Amino acid sequence: MNPLERQFFPQKGLNKYLGPGSMADEYIQGGGLFGALMNYSPHLAEAKNRALPQARTATDYFGPAADMQDMKYYSGATMDDLRAGNYGNALANLGMTGAAMAMTALPGNVGAVDDVVKRADFEKMASRGKVHQARATEAENIKAVQDGDAKAFKFEDIDDYEYESGDFTDRVSKTGLYIDDDMYGTVYAGKTKEDVEALKSAKTPIEYGRAAGYSEDDIATFYIARRRGDAGIAFDEYISDLKTAGPAKATTDDLPMDTASRMKRAEEMGFGDDVYHATTHEIDEFKPNRLNPESDFGAAYYFSSSPKDASNNYSIGGKDLTNRVQLQAEKYADEAEYEKGATGDVAKRYGQWRARKEIIGPHEGQVIPARLRLENPVKVGGPDETIFSIENVWDDAGEEIIEESGNGVDLIDSIRNVLYDKGLDGDKAVSEFLEKVEYLEDTPASTVDRALRETKEIMYAFDNAEDASPGQIVQEIFKRMGYDGAEVHDVATRFPGMGLEPEDVHTVVFTGHENKIRSRNAEFDPAKKDSADLLASIGGVGLLGALGLSQSDEFNERY
Repeated sequence: MNPLERQFFPQKGLNKYLGPGSMADEYIQGGGLFGALMNYSPHLAEAKNRALPQARTATDYFGPAADMQDMKYYSGATMDDLRAGNYGNALANLGMTGAAMAMTALPGNVGAVDDVVKRADFEKMASRGKVHQARATEAENIKAVQDGDAKAFKFEDIDDYEYESGDFTDRVSKTGLYIDDDMYGTVYAGKTKEDVEALKSAKTPIEYGRAAGYSEDDIATFYIARRRGDAGIAFDEYISDLKTAGPAKATTDDLPMDTASRMKRAEEMGFGDDVYHATTHEIDEFKPNRLNPESDFGAAYYFSSSPKDASNNYSIGGKDLTNRVQLQAEKYADEAEYEKGATGDVAKRYGQWRARKEIIGPHEGQVIPARLRLENPVKVGGPDETIFSIENVWDDAGEEIIEESGNGVDLIDSIRNVLYDKGLDGDKAVSEFLEKVEYLEDTPASTVDRALRETKEIMYAFDNAEDASPGQIVQEIFKRMGYDGAEVHDVATRFPGMGLEPEDVHTVVFTGHENKIRSRNAEFDPAKKDSADLLASIGGVGLLGALGLSQSDEFNERY
């Protein structure tokens, strides 16, 4: 035996458990390497554990194991040594077999040494990453997902009463996140169903880290921190887990950034035709903190098929923005006059100042060309309008209805539940709504939308519930049914004073689906498909600088 073998694989113990007459010997003689190894456990495990910290020395001694041929060689050498009774050498070769297997399981082509994650690369990744502290509260976890700092999270230690009563899941679902309740006390929540499924299926720290939204560098940092700075053991564990987790998706650096390539990726990822959003704010991603619950479909994200519509109506001086400022200014003026005793003119000036400060951003207005990835929008008007129906299932005699089905049933349930959640009379609202639509039988979404807004329990909801405008309630009804937005094709008649053309369409993205919005100038990186980042900018410039669009005579002439 060479010095390395004598240090880690004492011959006396190996003879006892691997020699003639042992249980492992049957497998050795029959060629069953793994059977032999299983019967030698736990002694083999003990020897391997002693050897692991010196695995790098073993690699240096025997030479690098880098491809499938090496794996076959070391596996065969192991069996030859076992049969010859050279047990120390067998275990040394076994270690090299494992090393070769790990190398061949890494990203890239089998046997391609240049594609392997080397220890030096791993340590460099770890030096760039950071360790994340666990978030302690429900609110912190929810905010992390809403802000894009995490993709999904798992609640396990839920108060029994809160879980059994459904209060917990109801509260989390109202944040707009996707919820998965295993019905045994564990609740998963995330931006999308895909994010939640990734977390549920995670088995290794690599998978958990990716599901939580951490970078590959952060994950490498975790492995070293977990082993108190021992990069050798951390690297071995990382490589082992990488076999299960698989390689990270391609990085942006690997993607061509010319317009044709980006637009091709956009289509492959499901981002559709160009739409336009006007804003007076600098933004990198859409967040719900500035949304107006009194908008057409409440607090949501609004886009137009027409850049001229977006520029004329939603920038400084535009009718929509002007109306928003005026309505809010009147509320603040009343507050100043009746609650603070301000005179009429002072109250009006205060209302205007506060409303403009709250609503209008730092510039005159920019138009963002965007693309959307809505998967299930309710279509209001237009040639493919969504239709709602209740279908009756009769008994065999055709005399009694024994069941009702169809999306109309889902609509009725959603109306009732949304209203009750706001402390309003859901049954009363349903009764009045059904009177207006004369039952649901091939009823277009435009008729449903109008009838909902004219239902008194919804029309006057603001009197009894906070943030309960008719549009907000309509959004929540549709969203509860699984719709992620709305395509509104009747905007020319819906808003007659805004100069809209019959072909103009407004698309509304409901809250909780911010990750389905991208700037047209985005990278369209498949690895960031579910990110809420609008641009992940090319060239490192800011969003509006990259877009370079503003409300101007030149802009209006172009469109």
